[in-house]
Amino acid sequence: MIQMPIAKEFANSVTFPDTARMFYCIGAQKAGTTWLYQYLSRSTEVHFPPAKEVHYFDIETGQNTLSYDIRLKALRQIVETLEAQGNSPKQETLDRLENLVSLLSIHGGQTATDHARYIRYLCKGYAGQKVIADITPAYAILPKRKFSEMAEIGNAKFLFIMRDPVARMWSQIRMGVSARLGPDVTQSELQLACITHAETLIASGRMARVERADYLSTLSRLEQAVPDDHWRTIFYENLFNPKSLDNICRFLNIKPVQAPLSDHVNRGKPVKLPTDLREKMRSVFASQYDGIRKRYGSEVPAEWRV
Repeated sequence: MIQMPIAKEFANSVTFPDTARMFYCIGAQKAGTTWLYQYLSRSTEVHFPPAKEVHYFDIETGQNTLSYDIRLKALRQIVETLEAQGNSPKQETLDRLENLVSLLSIHGGQTATDHARYIRYLCKGYAGQKVIADITPAYAILPKRKFSEMAEIGNAKFLFIMRDPVARMWSQIRMGVSARLGPDVTQSELQLACITHAETLIASGRMARVERADYLSTLSRLEQAVPDDHWRTIFYENLFNPKSLDNICRFLNIKPVQAPLSDHVNRGKPVKLPTDLREKMRSVFASQYDGIRKRYGSEVPAEWRV
């Protein structure tokens, strides 16, 4: 049995509030984490840091240099804007600079396990809420040792969201291709580009190596690093109903939140997935389908078995 303290004191005398519990939501891209963030943001018992996705642990481990590079690029753009504004900078620009510098300041602890700067950032604006949350889906790829460290912060609880692998991958492809081609792309052009991209991913073997689609690996690391009663899984297909949301709130020991139950977040343009391509993609993720079915049995949503 894994044991942990209720509160953990870190370097520089930064202590996670004894009145709160840490909550991490992780999962694959296009698996409903943005919707859950918006849902929990309605609760007066949940506190979020200024950034929606903090990307602390994945950047610290070197597994997500892209997010850090994007933030540095944004910083350079803000500096250029300030230079153009001369000695009369706009308050909006200064606010953006302050927020970005604050976010960048979470990095650079004295040791790999010194999370004081991160905790300080998490607690910005904290006003006694029962839960402090970091919803960063990319944490799903973290190694076991990082899950163990995360679990010690605020006696943390974890929620791992899984979505039908083929549907999730197709949604990710649609989003990426749509962003690359721009808003003026025709439906037929988008359809062809998505199919071509999917076929290329399959042929190159890259689709099979997408880390955040390896649910079984994430589950194994969670099991080894986090006490059983401190983590839960939920299927994306079941997320948008009152019973599931009540269960999440019960898991976090907060009151249920009243909110519209719509899954239309970052949906993008609909693109039909051809039947033959669907079968190829199912073959790529066959081990995931088999492993999740063996693990969860009848709990697996019907959409996964189509």
